[in-house]
Amino acid sequence: MCAEWCDVCRTLRPSLGELAATRRDVRFVWLDIEDDAALVGDVDVENFPMLAIFRGDRPVFFGASLPQQPVIARLVSAMVEKEPVEISVPDAIAALPGLLRSRASLRTSPA
Repeated sequence: MCAEWCDVCRTLRPSLGELAATRRDVRFVWLDIEDDAALVGDVDVENFPMLAIFRGDRPVFFGASLPQQPVIARLVSAMVEKEPVEISVPDAIAALPGLLRSRASLRTSPA
């Protein structure tokens, strides 16, 4: 989760795109806390970038990260490779996988 007005987020976004291209086994979704407020809900984001990592529908990480591609890549790898341990997250974060699936199905539904 980031914000368009955040210089750090705008600088990081291309690097995350590169990371997503190399990690085809992981789905990356960029959420702007203002533009995507209906998805993010009333989550208090104090630092950017804020990452929510899920294994299926189970949250395994939620927190701020250093805005550096190698740091995020290591974190993603660790969360994918280790035995998943579900963590407690705000309800709006826990609901993200289902909301994102719904949003994706709406985009791909025939008109």
